[in-house]
Amino acid sequence: VHRSQKVDFAKMSLTSPDPKNPVKSGPERYNASLAAHPSKETMSEEILRPSLRNTGAVLVGLCLLILLPGSTDALLHSKGIFPALGLPVATALWVIAIVYRILFSFAAGWVTARLAQTPRLRSVYILSGISLAMGLLNVRLSLGHADLVPLWYPVAVAITSPLAALLGGKLLIAKRPA
Repeated sequence: VHRSQKVDFAKMSLTSPDPKNPVKSGPERYNASLAAHPSKETMSEEILRPSLRNTGAVLVGLCLLILLPGSTDALLHSKGIFPALGLPVATALWVIAIVYRILFSFAAGWVTARLAQTPRLRSVYILSGISLAMGLLNVRLSLGHADLVPLWYPVAVAITSPLAALLGGKLLIAKRPA
């Protein structure tokens, strides 16, 4: 239609050649276009919500990795099962400490995978990476205190803790796929 031609809009038909997909008009057309093309705010919420939930899942797992073994250590020291800080610790007690750290790391990986949205395993990998970094830092800090902490203990914790967290996360994912 050229500008010079007159168009009678009242005679124009809004029917669609496809009866399954009728042409919408007015508010229906506007709402349909919003549904087909979400706004930037909606898109950013869709992107942000899973990443916030995954970050929260990793933080909860990290809190479990730090608080559970630390509070168990404090409890065992207060009950006299572990000797007072600064005194030598028997090898059997170091082994017990490794065992409960492995169990708590497994639980932290499981909880992280449970709380995370897809991809769940990414959150567990991040938690395991943080656990490995913390374990390696612990090894480095323990090097100067061979009289208090045998070197094999922080090395064993640095190796087993991230692996246990991975195993806990993978076990949940295997039983409950996303």
